[in-house]
Amino acid sequence: PQNALQFITDNKLSGVLVGGMAYSHHHIDRPNKTDVDFLTDDIEKVKESLARNSMIHAPLAGNDFGGIQVPELDADFLDANVGNAGLNRYLMDTSQMANIGGVKFKVADPSVLAIMKLTTGRPKDMEDAFGLFSIVDIEKLKNHVKNLEKYLPDDTDAETIISYAQAMRNAA
Repeated sequence: PQNALQFITDNKLSGVLVGGMAYSHHHIDRPNKTDVDFLTDDIEKVKESLARNSMIHAPLAGNDFGGIQVPELDADFLDANVGNAGLNRYLMDTSQMANIGGVKFKVADPSVLAIMKLTTGRPKDMEDAFGLFSIVDIEKLKNHVKNLEKYLPDDTDAETIISYAQAMRNAA
């Protein structure tokens, strides 16, 4: 993970930590984390930096987000301009700086990360969303949901997201 964070920092790339490491940063360590996931709004610049550093990459398999995997960094770079671009841009804009292993890096806001994970619908993402809902500030979540309403999929409405979060907070 450190190598990937350092690579992005050293190459001045636009990226926000999402996925299991972001979840672990906000909540608790998740077992079986494998790679590091970044959302970037300039996938071409990432590819150019990889080429300059003689690192290979491959397209991400079976994924609706576009992007590449980089075995040498044990990292995936998701293209913010593919998939739900409005939600992705909002996630990048609302990210927060964090110190991760001595490297200052942007990490997705926990509320926005939970919303993103809920909208993907994959079982692991749903689990992460509910875990994050148990720790987010409900008022902040309401504000983010309001700002993201136009980017939510048809089967996900603002009231449902807030009720999930309130239920998880009450259960925690």
